[in-house]
Amino acid sequence: MKRRTTLLLSSAVTIAALFSFNSKVQAAADPTIKATNYNMTVKLNTRKNQLTEKVTMHVVNNGNEPVKNLLVRNIASGVLKYDHKHFKATRNATTSVKSNSSDGQKLSYTTGKDKSNLFVNKNLNAGESTDLTVNVVTGVPKRQDRFGYQNINGGKVYNLSFCFPYLSDYRNGKWNYHPYYDAGENRNSAVSNFHVSFFAPKSYKVAASGQNTTKNGKTTIVANNMREVGIAASNKFKVDHAYANGVESTTTTLQAKTASNTTSLL
Repeated sequence: MKRRTTLLLSSAVTIAALFSFNSKVQAAADPTIKATNYNMTVKLNTRKNQLTEKVTMHVVNNGNEPVKNLLVRNIASGVLKYDHKHFKATRNATTSVKSNSSDGQKLSYTTGKDKSNLFVNKNLNAGESTDLTVNVVTGVPKRQDRFGYQNINGGKVYNLSFCFPYLSDYRNGKWNYHPYYDAGENRNSAVSNFHVSFFAPKSYKVAASGQNTTKNGKTTIVANNMREVGIAASNKFKVDHAYANGVESTTTTLQAKTASNTTSLL
């Protein structure tokens, strides 16, 4: 008889702990130019192992000087560059920026040596704001990590973080960023509010930051006062709900055939 073990993914609690901050800290940590809100539409193609991402960020210049460009970080570019160098199985995964626009107007951009950096040609005067939209198509690498997918028990598990474009930090009159490396903290993103429409096949269950509701393959994610949204999706997840004193607790479990399949999902 095959043994069965249950892998527990502490969904909202674990993910929120990774990316959320107390709102009281936010004011002291704010950069001069920040994205106050992210509105995202993310579609997961499980056949191609690919994400189609439309990310609209509301950018505000709270400083006293204008800027001639806005620095968007397509962090997936740095992640995949590292992966291609160190993990042969990830080399089919790539990322491509399809377009940038602001308030409906298409914008050009340049990159430096670090292809993760998109210097979008958009002037933003002091006190002004704009809605900047970035469209990206990104392959999900086959890797057991915070960004990647695994084949488990006849199904798939997708871990989706470090793959969504974001506005970098602007402090002391310049844009600040760190090139991606695989260990430690290397993102420059302010605390913000996220509203995400995440689409996956109906057979997939989703655990994500913030509050989630799923219907007909669409998961709506509302996550406030966070630095990033983390999403886990699988066609082998089982979701359980428990209530205590009127408070609902949700756990997401993954059934594995053998104890040797135990793995970290985030």
